[in-house]
Amino acid sequence: MTASIDSTGAGELAPALEELLSGVAGLLLYRVQMRPTERFASENGPEILHRHMLWLREREQDGALFLCGPIGWGEGWDGSGMGVLRAGSLEAAREIAEQEPYHAAGLRQNEVASWTVNEGSLTVRVDLMRHGRGSLA
Repeated sequence: MTASIDSTGAGELAPALEELLSGVAGLLLYRVQMRPTERFASENGPEILHRHMLWLREREQDGALFLCGPIGWGEGWDGSGMGVLRAGSLEAAREIAEQEPYHAAGLRQNEVASWTVNEGSLTVRVDLMRHGRGSLA
């Protein structure tokens, strides 16, 4: 193990790169980028939103949904969103994403990619759909 000066310049020894890399989480998740199609603006409505919300709740309850939400909400939202799924493989994540109601109806195109989470901190579980708007603030 080789140590080096820390990044703050305080002169303390920092762990070697190999030691730092051995401590990363390596949690494999799947990012779903949800982009609206040209049909989104004209065909979006309460019925499909209801099906979408039920689908989200089911995925949250079965443990597949880690995080999800609109991108640019309140800023002239165009229908874009992003989600993070737990799945056994990229193919399994794609199958889940294909069942999302906006995608299944052709109103959004869901693009799935693997995402390896290595760093950060998460210390609490909150099922976001079980809380009212603004209740976490």
